[in-house]
Amino acid sequence: MKIKNLRLISLILLLIFSCAKKPMIPATGEATFVETYSPAEVVISATGVGKNLVEAEKDARYQAVHFVLFGGTDPILQREEEKVKFNEIKDLVLNKDSVVKFISWEDDKYQRRIKLADGRLKITKLMRVNKRILSEYLANKGVIKAVEEISEEIGTPFVMVIPQVSKEENPIKKMEESFLHRKAAQIIEAFLTARKYNVIVPDATVQINELVSALGEERGIKEDISYLYALTIGSDIYITFTVDVTAGRYGTKKASVGVRIYETTTGRLLGTETGYSPEVATTSDQVVLESALNDCMDKVLQRMTNYWKDDIKYGLQYKVVVNFPKGISSERLEKMQFALLDMIKEGVNKSKENIVSERTIDLIIWAKRDKYPEARAIYSYLKERFSNAFPGYTISKMVLNRKLLVCEVKKG
Repeated sequence: MKIKNLRLISLILLLIFSCAKKPMIPATGEATFVETYSPAEVVISATGVGKNLVEAEKDARYQAVHFVLFGGTDPILQREEEKVKFNEIKDLVLNKDSVVKFISWEDDKYQRRIKLADGRLKITKLMRVNKRILSEYLANKGVIKAVEEISEEIGTPFVMVIPQVSKEENPIKKMEESFLHRKAAQIIEAFLTARKYNVIVPDATVQINELVSALGEERGIKEDISYLYALTIGSDIYITFTVDVTAGRYGTKKASVGVRIYETTTGRLLGTETGYSPEVATTSDQVVLESALNDCMDKVLQRMTNYWKDDIKYGLQYKVVVNFPKGISSERLEKMQFALLDMIKEGVNKSKENIVSERTIDLIIWAKRDKYPEARAIYSYLKERFSNAFPGYTISKMVLNRKLLVCEVKKG
């Protein structure tokens, strides 16, 4: 009798678990990135499985949104804390009956439609996911940080767009003389403004010779003109690009572009992408150029946002260069340098030394925004502390903008 009762209880429990709500797990796990359609939308090829076409299409929509959230090289959710927060609201997002609100378009035709051995249908179709709406929804739910929220914590990001040129070329002149390069810069800037970044347009009148002299010859960056322009105008990030448009047979054209994103204060490469356009029957270079940039800009901008998320925990980033004059004894010079480095470390969250030579200190610092909202505040702090520590000597600024402080120690 006991054995029968145990079997009965086991059967009841099995029925309860089988009837319970099943977790929303993709039936196929198949989705691939096709292209960036606009600054807001990406095209995904998604495969869904269901007992009929309606269910299969629901699963395909689920696959597309799931891929934008977690798949590919630059998903929306990348950090563990974001994924943990998402688990709390995943039923609101990845619901096969309502996930359609993030789908802005579906192809009427199926790329593939087959019947499986168990009688279910498996379909593949193209659809556009509105990544902007999805990101804004997650930001409103506190899963990820919006660009506005990042800006409030660390300041609005400023970005410069400039063509990649050889060491002998001037990038400003390149844009003035080449319609394609000028148009490419405008398309990239449109993507940036659509994502609420501030764009700084480099001016042909910007003088970089003084900056080269101020930084000194030790760094060996005299020919890195794009980097010097970015430092001069005070951008947080600068983007360089290359453009190539070729003509095919029968009146067709295609384009390829290369886009790189750099951290201005360090010159560190944050990401690089290549975009391609399909071969199109057109006489317009602009058409294929825009298509090629659409192919890679979304990934580049996602990496830019990730950079700002990482930088928040340390604070605002500045580049500080201090030059020392000749005529000071090596012992006193060393004492000054060590004292200055200690002053900087005491006043900021984090610092990284790039160069500490006989005549130059070059470092990157991360400071609290409420304490040092601009490089001028850092300059005032160092000037006062240094003069008190070494009477008869003072710190004088050579170059000062929102991201860069170059100064020199003077006697008297």
